[in-house]
Amino acid sequence: MINLKKKLSLLRRSRRTEGKIEQYLDKVTISQLLFNKLWDNFFEHGPRGEVTLKTLEKLSDNESEADGLRRTIEALLFEKTLIPDLRSDVMTLLEYLEDILDLHEAIGFHIKIEQPRLTKDYKPLLDILLEKVTLSIDHMVLCVRSFFNDLERVHEYNQKTIFFESEADEACTNLKMKLFDSSMPLEEKVQIRYFIDKIDQLANRAEDTVDRIAIYTLKRAL
Repeated sequence: MINLKKKLSLLRRSRRTEGKIEQYLDKVTISQLLFNKLWDNFFEHGPRGEVTLKTLEKLSDNESEADGLRRTIEALLFEKTLIPDLRSDVMTLLEYLEDILDLHEAIGFHIKIEQPRLTKDYKPLLDILLEKVTLSIDHMVLCVRSFFNDLERVHEYNQKTIFFESEADEACTNLKMKLFDSSMPLEEKVQIRYFIDKIDQLANRAEDTVDRIAIYTLKRAL
């Protein structure tokens, strides 16, 4: 049996590094909340409404702050972390998390640029997709936190992330079926499908991240 109890925390030697990683994970959570708010603003105020653009600005600012934190963490890892293998694993995890932040921002800017014609009758199904994506990311964040603080919980959060990623795939399919069953011009359907697929991709990135954490956890436990 793999003994995880003796390795409940990986970075106790560097409280500052651990604290910065916690802050970075908070930025991931905030980014998803702002992303959800952006879509609410989109339906209420339009893709270039003042409130929508303000939320996009906050999303971009949050990503910039996270980028600064990532650079600080990387510097601390080289300064404080004595195990090169662990340092490499943490830096790779940061890259996975950064992809999610970048995708939030990229989708937001494409909303502003392309101004998709998505009417309010699609909002209920889109809200379901966003809910499942958010649950995937929330449990991914818990999985990452557990990797650093409580390896015994990693498997639990890994499985929950995978479950909600599957739920997001189903919600994505339902939304696209409604879209392509409509009388909307084909070119508009294709444009909106891009946004739907990109939203679903967030859950896929969350699953990729917890899959990577599962591998790292096995390495730490052996």
